[in-house]
Amino acid sequence: MCGIAGFTGSDPDLLRRMTERLVHRGPDDMGYYEGAHVSLGMRRLSIIDVEGGHQPLTNETKSIWTVFNGEIYNFVELRKELESKGHTFSTNSDTEVIVHLYEEWGDDFVNHLNGMFAVAIWDEPRQRLLLARDRLGIKPVYYVARGGRIWFASEIKSLLCVPTVTRDIDAESLLQYLSLQYIPADRTIFDDINSLRPGHLLVFEGRELQIRQYWDLQSRTCVVNSEGEAAEAVLEKLRAAVRSRMVSDVPVGAFLSGGLDSSAIVALMSECSSKVATFSMGFGAEDSGFSELAHARKVAEAFGTDHHECVADFRIADLLPQVLWHFDQPFGNSTSVLVYLLSEFTSKHVKVALSGTGGDEVFMGYPRYLGLSLGRLYRRLPQAARWALSSGIKRLPEFTSGNTPMMRLTKRMRRFAQGCELDEEEAYLTWVTYFNARERRKLVPGVDDDGVDALLMGYLGAGAGQGIQDRASYLDLKSYLPGNQLEYMDKMSMAWSLETRVPFCDHELLEYSASLPHEYKIKGWETKRVLKRACKELLPRSVLSRRKVGFDAPAGAWLQGGLRSVCEGLFSEKSLAQTGFIDHGEVRKLMDLHQRGQRDLSQQIWSIFVFEIWYRMYVMADLSDRPDFSLTELLNAKGISVRAA
Repeated sequence: MCGIAGFTGSDPDLLRRMTERLVHRGPDDMGYYEGAHVSLGMRRLSIIDVEGGHQPLTNETKSIWTVFNGEIYNFVELRKELESKGHTFSTNSDTEVIVHLYEEWGDDFVNHLNGMFAVAIWDEPRQRLLLARDRLGIKPVYYVARGGRIWFASEIKSLLCVPTVTRDIDAESLLQYLSLQYIPADRTIFDDINSLRPGHLLVFEGRELQIRQYWDLQSRTCVVNSEGEAAEAVLEKLRAAVRSRMVSDVPVGAFLSGGLDSSAIVALMSECSSKVATFSMGFGAEDSGFSELAHARKVAEAFGTDHHECVADFRIADLLPQVLWHFDQPFGNSTSVLVYLLSEFTSKHVKVALSGTGGDEVFMGYPRYLGLSLGRLYRRLPQAARWALSSGIKRLPEFTSGNTPMMRLTKRMRRFAQGCELDEEEAYLTWVTYFNARERRKLVPGVDDDGVDALLMGYLGAGAGQGIQDRASYLDLKSYLPGNQLEYMDKMSMAWSLETRVPFCDHELLEYSASLPHEYKIKGWETKRVLKRACKELLPRSVLSRRKVGFDAPAGAWLQGGLRSVCEGLFSEKSLAQTGFIDHGEVRKLMDLHQRGQRDLSQQIWSIFVFEIWYRMYVMADLSDRPDFSLTELLNAKGISVRAA
């Protein structure tokens, strides 16, 4: 695991500046290759072959060079195959298989890899630079291509070192961010910078850039005799994914929430290790609904883990600048703050942690998948009954703080009511976006079309012939999982030099799950059906029957508490005029509706709040190389007098 950076051409000072911006991703080692036509740099977090895995690595003739961020889980098998074909190795690192695979298979090398990766390969004889990103987008890579040259890096802040790269904002990306709380690849918030999409290769040769997709989730049906047979196969594939991700030359632990996904991973890790280290974090009082410590504790006791608990105690005004600094662009999922704290806590004990991220997308665990089934039933009702039900739901109270089961149910019912009269595709878009197209354009006047609805509809339509749940799952796997879930898991864990591995994102497990009938994953009121059956003998009944909660942060309470004065100052007419993107009148309407309790708009307000702070950090103040400042310092420097509680 590491951070990588490089470019075509030569500039030793720039290469070192770009690489040093990534020191948090790789504090253990650094390395450079500076040829006549290319410059490659890396910062290394030593996990495999701690002593010998120095990068950049090359082949026997020094004609092929690579820098690599991630882990290749099948590198031992690949090495044996390559050695049988006459290749010789100088290290025991998983990185070295990449150069020999490229020698043997060319661009097809990527299809032999099982792992998470962002790879850069320089082919000296062909003067050719290749970038590759793993199938699901677990590891990021960004690039700038212009004037017959290309620059790339693991993080945007590294590319901001390039003198010709501007900080001009892509207004359409801002609209996409407001819609989704993240910016889907291949865009970023900056006009000049792109993100390579998951499952794609980029080739820069002869001053020309070409990008192609090498992997996609194919629509196919697996022939199984029964749901029980499918459950057995799921368990074996998940077991194999967990075991391969425990291979490490440094200590490995696991995040544990007490939910199905993380509990299944801990159970399977316990088959391989006598004492698994587990890490959980709570926030707020136990009865607030935000803390899952009690559930995690029961699972830890059931499997005899070496369990560690962290109860979050922090001032959000002090912490938020550090969190946003690591994202480099606006990111609106407030859960990232909690993952940042959990990663800090975990990194004091282990260098690698397994996470349950991806289980909901792979096995249809989100309540919105149930909403699609309920929508069909709703549309069959007589019009009078539909009107009465919808009206009743809309009269339910709004909750702007707390996360109890009743509050979650009420929020989900009101969310359902927003899309129940629409067709299935439009309803699902309503449930996965925070501002619709009309609202976005009123918030950011003068931008005609952001294209996010077309992007999401394209994913929904890509699975033609499949059921709506299958197509919704495909959308989430292509957009929400890499853009949201995997994005904050990577950025927040690497902020503390912690490698996070995600067994549910094993592509072989995913391909098998996708081939199963959707009724095996969601049926009636039950989600993740086949996964629960697979874990029936593995996990306590309390885990299998527990309703999904989610690892959520109390953004609404933060905005009404420690960040209230900051929020008021930031959303003043003078302040919003300084940045010049968000309409003051529209923000005041949102704030009024929220404060009067007419609508819970905490997530929407949080997203705007985050953008305004981020813009001041990265554009107005250019603090991309310095996260150690407070919100009040930042805003007061711009003439907005605030005091964070």
